[in-house]
Amino acid sequence: MSNRGIEFTSFDEEFRQRLAQLLGVLGISQNEFARGMGASSAFVSNMARGLKKPGTEFLTRVAMQHGVS
Repeated sequence: MSNRGIEFTSFDEEFRQRLAQLLGVLGISQNEFARGMGASSAFVSNMARGLKKPGTEFLTRVAMQHGVS
């Protein structure tokens, strides 16, 4: 799958889906999520669109703060 010349891997697509699912379960916006994670809203938006990949530190913070894998 590609989007404007960007190739998505299965990790990218799965992460994007799981991020959207988490935001839905939490009932918060990307901006609220970003604020709670100490990240910029642009970074979270770019992750949701598959333009940026989260690093291990960010993923660990998400897992610990929200009890997800």
